Amino acid sequence: EKPLPLRARDWLSLGSPGTVSPANSFLRLSGSRRSIALTGLVAGRFGSKWIASYPDNPHLGLPRASATISLNDPETGRVSSVVEGSIVSAERTAASAAVAAIALYEGREPPREVALVGFGPINRAALRHLREVFPGIRELAIADPALHASGKLSEAFLDATGDSGLRLVVL
Repeated sequence: EKPLPLRARDWLSLGSPGTVSPANSFLRLSGSRRSIALTGLVAGRFGSKWIASYPDNPHLGLPRASATISLNDPETGRVSSVVEGSIVSAERTAASAAVAAIALYEGREPPREVALVGFGPINRAALRHLREVFPGIRELAIADPALHASGKLSEAFLDATGDSGLRLVVL
């Protein structure tokens, strides 16, 4: 299933019988490094995500985040799968932004311009989801000083959007 309808269904299920989403557990490490543990139960299935955020990693040529997602067998509790989950996590976060935008624009004229702070994996996925639900978006404003300073913002924009006629504004 595509991330956007899946995320919308997940949000709608919160608070329903059989859905449990306890508070996240934050582990603050040195500097701005942190790790977050999330657990949940949806439709009889449960699991956890452990995601580490190391903001300096991109300077080392590494992704900022790395995650482990594990699912447990609902009958035995045994681990049934483990995956590296940074892409899954980015898609989930990005789909959440698009679901929120759908709610904000309900009954209103859809947006033609979008502004993003940062243009890493999460916001690239968010842009893709936003363009899926708001195909009239024609202008994208991006504030990403590090990407702009590296001279790679235009390249990242083209990689993410292709030759779509979307106008780029650098903030």
